[in-house]
Amino acid sequence: MKLLPVESSVASEPKKIYNLKEEYNWRGDVAELLAKHHYGARRTKGYDFRREAGLSAKENTFLKTVWKRIDLYSCDESGQLEIYEVKGKTFGITRRPDLTPSALKVYKKALAENIKVHLVTVHFHDNWEISFVIEDFNEKKFRTNAGGYYRRSPKPSAK
Repeated sequence: MKLLPVESSVASEPKKIYNLKEEYNWRGDVAELLAKHHYGARRTKGYDFRREAGLSAKENTFLKTVWKRIDLYSCDESGQLEIYEVKGKTFGITRRPDLTPSALKVYKKALAENIKVHLVTVHFHDNWEISFVIEDFNEKKFRTNAGGYYRRSPKPSAK
């Protein structure tokens, strides 16, 4: 039997330290994972659609068509589909969260089909604590943003 060398038990220094207050692209995923566990919902990102046994054929069809545009979903006590839009936010910031026009269209369609839609805001506090706020979806609570903030315009060339 050949023994493999054992790595040192001393932890190496991290290559990069991430700051959730400044690196917003990480914060959304972290907020979704926290909300998933807090509300007992299922996450869509990173997963392929699979038919949900407890849902009607109509609800499964709807879920399949919106799979890549929603954050979380669950079934309520009566077995009805509920979907969630999750936003991560620094506690104390009052700016309305952004929502893309395509996501807004999905949530409006869900409401028209009597599917419950919730907004979950995960607040990141300065002391590493988090808090959750869940409320019924209301499009007036959002700023519609077609991605302009995320599309960085090229820096002007120096002349």
